[in-house]
Amino acid sequence: MAEIKTSLEINEIKQKIKNLNLGQVSELIEALKTDYNITEETLVGPVSAQPNEPAKEKSSSVSLKFLGISEGANKIQIYNVIKNAVKELKGEDLNVIQASKLLQKDDKIILENIAREQAEKIKTDLAAKGLNHSPLFQDLPNKDFGEEQKLSFDNFLRQGLKKIFATYFPAEFSNYNNLIHCEVKEVRYEEPKNTANEARVNEKSFKLRKFDLREKIPGEKWEIKEKKKTTKKNETPERDKEIRITVEKTEQRENFLTAKVRCVGEKEINFCYLPKITPSGSFIVNGHNKVAVYQSVRAPAVYFFATEEKEIYGEIIPFKVLNFLDLLKTHDVSAETITQLFAPEDLNTENYAAATILEPGVNAPNFLFTKPNTYFTLGQLGRRKYNQKSLLSRQVVGQTLAEDLYDISGKLLLKKNTILEGKDYQKLSQALTQKKISPLTLPFSVNDLYVLQIKAPHNPEKIISVVGFGEELPETKIYFDLADLVCAVSLFFNLRYGLGNLEKEEEKDTLENQVIRRAGDLIYNLFENKMVQLRNENNSLSMLAYLRKLSLLGTGGFSSSNTTFAARNVKPSQINCLDLVDTPEGQNVGVVRNFTIQAKINDYGQPTAPYYPVEAGLISPKLIYLTNEEVKNKYVIHCNLKINENNQIQEEKVLARFQDDLVWVDASKINYIDTSFYQLNSVTSATIPFFQHNDATRMLMASNMQRQA
Repeated sequence: MAEIKTSLEINEIKQKIKNLNLGQVSELIEALKTDYNITEETLVGPVSAQPNEPAKEKSSSVSLKFLGISEGANKIQIYNVIKNAVKELKGEDLNVIQASKLLQKDDKIILENIAREQAEKIKTDLAAKGLNHSPLFQDLPNKDFGEEQKLSFDNFLRQGLKKIFATYFPAEFSNYNNLIHCEVKEVRYEEPKNTANEARVNEKSFKLRKFDLREKIPGEKWEIKEKKKTTKKNETPERDKEIRITVEKTEQRENFLTAKVRCVGEKEINFCYLPKITPSGSFIVNGHNKVAVYQSVRAPAVYFFATEEKEIYGEIIPFKVLNFLDLLKTHDVSAETITQLFAPEDLNTENYAAATILEPGVNAPNFLFTKPNTYFTLGQLGRRKYNQKSLLSRQVVGQTLAEDLYDISGKLLLKKNTILEGKDYQKLSQALTQKKISPLTLPFSVNDLYVLQIKAPHNPEKIISVVGFGEELPETKIYFDLADLVCAVSLFFNLRYGLGNLEKEEEKDTLENQVIRRAGDLIYNLFENKMVQLRNENNSLSMLAYLRKLSLLGTGGFSSSNTTFAARNVKPSQINCLDLVDTPEGQNVGVVRNFTIQAKINDYGQPTAPYYPVEAGLISPKLIYLTNEEVKNKYVIHCNLKINENNQIQEEKVLARFQDDLVWVDASKINYIDTSFYQLNSVTSATIPFFQHNDATRMLMASNMQRQA
């Protein structure tokens, strides 16, 4: 290579290496001399030897002094010096391997850490040249890691407990010769006598003292009532007790009467003891801290999947195996209605007359489709997901009508062969919303169905019936009735003709299809549940980590033996909500995970992450929490990029997440940005230095070791 000739080039090298220490300069000079023919004389010129001093040492000493060497540097500095100096002086750009070879002359030379003064200077330089100057990303918000559990438990006390009692009471049962009638008149509980610390020290439970119900024996005839007050001296007044003496006639003859005398009373029942959650989000049972681990289970909803062999199947969760024709026959759905809803090749109605009528309490639930029930409970999340599938206008958008469509007055709305898009689609949507089209009413159903005849997308010669609702049903309708079931079956049949959307079978356990059960949801069998574990108190980090633990195991979930690889794998839907590497080693790998630092659980039971909205490259300071399903079709970027003090993105092209992939897009197209550099991390992995330079295996091992320290 040609030697450097201009003084400008020499001065550039001097500027690049002036902050290196003695050993590093020696190494750099040797590397430049050997590999690039850049000698020390070229840099500093000849130096005369002084008396009684070897020329070589003088040359080195003077040259280093001339270069203005100061103590303190690191490998990254040297790497950048060599890379940039060679590129600027020779017009060549080194790759990583070439630059690394220059650094591998003698590892012992590069042993010094950054000196304190030099570290401050580097920090100042980085701040001046840094990427993100926005004040939005400088600090982490304060976070109460037990907040979700405490809110869930409080909601259970205020609402959930009443729903449980309403399900099982009033109740009647016999106790030897007594008829017991229990009904809930009032639910009260008393605060614990001892504090949380006293319960922990004395090995007692920190629990709510009692829940009161009422128990009574109903009177029958000839009641004699008397009210008594049970107040004694030095006692607070209690509520009046009512005593009823009932005489029941059993046999009557000419001269005598046989009767039973029964004393009927009413009293309060101490129903149960319930643990109370502590301010830190744990429970104290017999002096031990216990934590309710979050549980992730499949969300109640209607799902349609395609296997690798392109077979189609559907699932309704929760659902029991019942014959569809038997259900229709049991609920008096006529054969004409079935013909209107389904094609003969889809649902064979020839043997409909021979279908079995289900008997409640024998081969069907007592309350199936007869009232809002718990047998087919979708929940608010399930209803929202089902609304996206069952809305008729959404099913037929872009499809072709197979017959003329008339309103209830007989007026023509849309002609045959009309493509349902643009103004025609809006016309259909308005007609359905305003109920201008004749509905189809099914028994044991709250909402009417609507039926349209369209041409099958995959075979225009085939005419299919599309069944759906005219408008989105309210999310408060959390139960599944007969109309919902008929619509679900119609959706399944039409998938074979190319109408509707399918999910891949391996994606059934993505986070979008999961719901998180918190302490209030698990309280029914709290102490016998696998989700309640002794809190690891090895150190403060492990105590915090237990409050953010999530498991796929337990009732309604997986077991260690039947957990699929698809459920254990890392998925794009987990980004920003679950730490992708913080999981146990061994048989529970991928089954137990940890929430990220800023993840929250919304009212639907789904995990959310915080984002700042972005419009035309300008970041809004308004913090919003979104699920991964809500940002899947949006352009989302990490905050590690150039942003000025006015929250404006300074880069033209950025790497963004979009539809579970990474793409380069213009900064003007970005919709959301992560709120923190630690948004991907759990409490544990955030404590690992330089985690971005480690691979996943090292991070998994390190996160588990951090909790053991």
